Amino acid sequence: MNSIPTTIGNFIEKEGRNDTTFLELQIQGRQVSHLDIVFHTMRFGAAQVRCATLSDVATEKEYRNQGYAAHLIEHSKNVMRRKGAALSIVDGIRNFYHRFGYGFVQPTSFISVYHNPDEKTLLPQGWVFRPFAQHDLAAVQQLYNDNILNCSGAVMRTGSGVVWTQLAAVSEEDIGKSCRVLLNSTGEVVAYAWRGMEFWKPRHIQGEGTDFFLIAEAFASDGQAANALIAACREWARGTLTAEADDFLHVVYYVPPQSRMAHAAKFHTSRFWKNFHPSGGFRALVLDTQQLFISLQPELDRRIRSTRLPQPWRVVFKTDAGTSILECSNRGVTLCEEELSGENDVAIHLSQQTLAQMVFGSFSAADLYLQSEPKAEAELLALLDTLFPHNEPYTFPVDIV
Repeated sequence: MNSIPTTIGNFIEKEGRNDTTFLELQIQGRQVSHLDIVFHTMRFGAAQVRCATLSDVATEKEYRNQGYAAHLIEHSKNVMRRKGAALSIVDGIRNFYHRFGYGFVQPTSFISVYHNPDEKTLLPQGWVFRPFAQHDLAAVQQLYNDNILNCSGAVMRTGSGVVWTQLAAVSEEDIGKSCRVLLNSTGEVVAYAWRGMEFWKPRHIQGEGTDFFLIAEAFASDGQAANALIAACREWARGTLTAEADDFLHVVYYVPPQSRMAHAAKFHTSRFWKNFHPSGGFRALVLDTQQLFISLQPELDRRIRSTRLPQPWRVVFKTDAGTSILECSNRGVTLCEEELSGENDVAIHLSQQTLAQMVFGSFSAADLYLQSEPKAEAELLALLDTLFPHNEPYTFPVDIV
């Protein structure tokens, strides 16, 4: 435990399990505000970025509206940088985190598959949909890992981390209500569906209504398995919800819009929808621009190599979280330290929030840059869209601690 005295009070830092740090602000020996920092690795295609999520941010009632949480959050940035995080993530309180530099980076995407009595719900012959068992854990983990290989924003989970530990800890009595696996005719686990009610985010979403059945996470090995899982989950939901809700029943999947599950849903009565929360929602902050680009280099290199640049570039990204210099050519992307000198050298001035939005890809990088530089050259805008293409970032709700 570390104690750092300030003119406000003492910042207390404690290390927890699973790469978690607990911070609190004490005044005269009494805790007035606290938060947790959960460190994890987030995948952006071929890149792996160390991130830190803030959770359980709270202030004792009699000390609220006096700026104590603000002081603690600002201090947490130093802790996160010291522990090697390039990005910080929050999801929760509206009209609050933007004050500390967190920008909105990711909409909430859902797929609703509606009950239609005309659609077949039978599984392929010999297939079984049953409650998750402990010996299924390795297969479920493999399905998750295989499906996030090309994702942006998905958390790379460790076997001993919070998420898989929580799944393994669900009792035999409750597991049938929480997680189920789909086995093909040879007994292989080819898909799973997890409601995730052990975590606050899925509970919060499900609490908003009684006419839908939330699946917080669903993955399949191929299209056939995805289609069968949708049929199986429909029957799972019908056996859970009340008869009065049957006419309005829909199963809501919290899955990436480009996933196998999303593709399979298009062959059913379904609706795809997104929620954007500019004042709240899923937000990110760049803690260290250079560390971020070092981590992103493998994916940026892959993106540049997959296209053909009309000319080489040396780009200096200058943000309020630091500076990083990229050399981009048909040979790929490298980081360098030389000053600008050539005719194709350019300095790009961005807020760290805008850089975070570019990295996640929910918005066009060119459009974001044009907001601050309306006269930017078309060639530079094309380069930005190549480095940071528009995509569908996705972080699963059980990873939003």
